[in-house]
Amino acid sequence: IGPKALLVLVSQLRQRGDVPLVGLSSSVQNLFAQRAYAKVGFHILREYHVPVYGQLCLMVCSLNDTA
Repeated sequence: IGPKALLVLVSQLRQRGDVPLVGLSSSVQNLFAQRAYAKVGFHILREYHVPVYGQLCLMVCSLNDTA
């Protein structure tokens, strides 16, 4: 249900027309989540460290892309 639910959210935000970019983060070790996000159109922008959560991936999806 993960990618399907995220796909619905991204689709709804894209229809609004006023949200150009969506971002989310996951642990760099959580490859399952990263694959699910990639299926919806997210890509890794960068990695960063948060003391409480550790090393994270910032993943983004541009809602202005028509491809």
